[in-house]
Amino acid sequence: MIKEESRIDVTAILMAELIHTYPDGRINLRKSLCSSDASKDDVIFVGALFHDVTKGIEPHHKTGAQLIKTILYEECSEKELGEISEIIEFHNSRNREDLPFHIKIIQDADILDHFGTLEVWLKFMYSAHKEENVFDAIRLWNSTENLEYIRASKESLNFELSKEIFDKRIEFVTLFQKQFKKECYGNLY
Repeated sequence: MIKEESRIDVTAILMAELIHTYPDGRINLRKSLCSSDASKDDVIFVGALFHDVTKGIEPHHKTGAQLIKTILYEECSEKELGEISEIIEFHNSRNREDLPFHIKIIQDADILDHFGTLEVWLKFMYSAHKEENVFDAIRLWNSTENLEYIRASKESLNFELSKEIFDKRIEFVTLFQKQFKKECYGNLY
């Protein structure tokens, strides 16, 4: 039997993943990059929704690409199923010129989901789950490892627009972190 306090942690993790995988951001990115071509929006939407379907069963991009063919067998055409499976398989294969536009949208949106306001929220959810305190968050945000993660994440984006969005999100988080640190150390403003 699952303990009651364990359910809260599982719920928090599931909520974090739901926010991360909410597919409208992918469609909005596609509209900003190519407003005239909505032909792949259904595939992008479903691919975004299921891109991490087997997260934790590694390699999740391979296992997810296979599983989705069973899950959606009766819901999609063979072509759509192939495209959705392809999105899942290649959503974390960065810096490949040979991938189609709709996969690159998923890749960029997947990265962008980890920065900005969602980054702050995900960090707090993770910290709560791991029973960390505010100073653990400050240490992480100020670490060399985090700075390298930010650099590598930006480098792996496919589109200039994605890089502009990324920079704006990093700017927001940097301001938030500075204020957060001040307040955590007792400064009034």
